[in-house]
Amino acid sequence: FNCMDWFLLPPATDSMIEEVSKAAKGRFKGDPSYVYEHLEIRRRGERDDVIEEEIKVNEESRLAVTVHQIDEEVSVVPRGAFVKSPHGLVQINRSFGGLSHSEAGKLDNFLHFRKPKNLKKKSILEMGDLNPAIDFLDVLSDDITKG
Repeated sequence: FNCMDWFLLPPATDSMIEEVSKAAKGRFKGDPSYVYEHLEIRRRGERDDVIEEEIKVNEESRLAVTVHQIDEEVSVVPRGAFVKSPHGLVQINRSFGGLSHSEAGKLDNFLHFRKPKNLKKKSILEMGDLNPAIDFLDVLSDDITKG
């Protein structure tokens, strides 16, 4: 490890995300080989059957999960920059010329560039105004809490 050679981080999986959320607490140490340890104790049934599970996560995995989560939350695209075919294939919209100045000032015209989380929770009235070819991602304005 010479601080000159760079490598790609491993892709974050669901199991890796779960392990990191349990084991890693506090600040990063700065050493990719540092190992975070967490002992999880579970009781089974009414008897005193105790199951101990030790979770170990290295700093590199924690960094990969952190970068993945940040990237998932902040990757944003303008509405209309991508289109979804009826077969489910997402492609760059070659006819997209950008948003106008007035459209760019509205939060409704920007979408999270990730698999949608809130799109299926919309009512039928809200879904009626959407174009399925370009409105297949979550809108940024849904992130603002109402109330």
